Amino acid sequence: SRAADGGKIYITCYNPCSVVRVDTASLDIEATCLLGQFYPEGIAIAQGKAFVASSYKDNDYDDKLYVVDLATFDNPSTITVGMNLSGVKKINDNKVIVCWIGNYGDISSGSAIVDATTLDVTLTGEALQKMDVYNGKVYGYSVEYDASWHETNVWKVINADGTAEAFPFSVSLDANAYGININPANGDFYITSTDYMTNGDVYCFSPTGAQRFKVEAGAIP
Repeated sequence: SRAADGGKIYITCYNPCSVVRVDTASLDIEATCLLGQFYPEGIAIAQGKAFVASSYKDNDYDDKLYVVDLATFDNPSTITVGMNLSGVKKINDNKVIVCWIGNYGDISSGSAIVDATTLDVTLTGEALQKMDVYNGKVYGYSVEYDASWHETNVWKVINADGTAEAFPFSVSLDANAYGININPANGDFYITSTDYMTNGDVYCFSPTGAQRFKVEAGAIP
């Protein structure tokens, strides 16, 4: 994952688990900030800090959100949030949202709003697996399973204060959702789907839910 700030690109890496700072003019890697032992799965920048979601490694899960001061770019602090983080996004200049998957057993998925200045954490009460932000609102979905492990996607919108509202349209896919991104220029939704066995698809929906197109992608896009 990557985020930009002040003419630099900040990129998360698996080996070693870290964030690197790349200068956009020279393309040089200027510095590396080491994290813990778990894979970083997302980064957002607000109030001079990089917030990095820590996820899993070797069938073990982390429950920490790393906070990296961009001025020092060393010795990150951590915030305990939820288990097996799957992403973090900037909502506005002072708030980020983090979501987690859980352990696929007795610990379920969830999400929380983090104040970028005070580092206070507010649980939303909403499960959230994948997400994107558009105009200060978080759009995403959670995954629910029945007794036979059949997957159902539940679509939702979360506001900056942690309250939830209905998704703006009914999402119809031929398989399970696996990702969501929103075009910041026009609000179009790009949603990927997969059956975990064959090539998946990318759908493009207008902000009101009209399907603009659907194209085949690779496996698990």
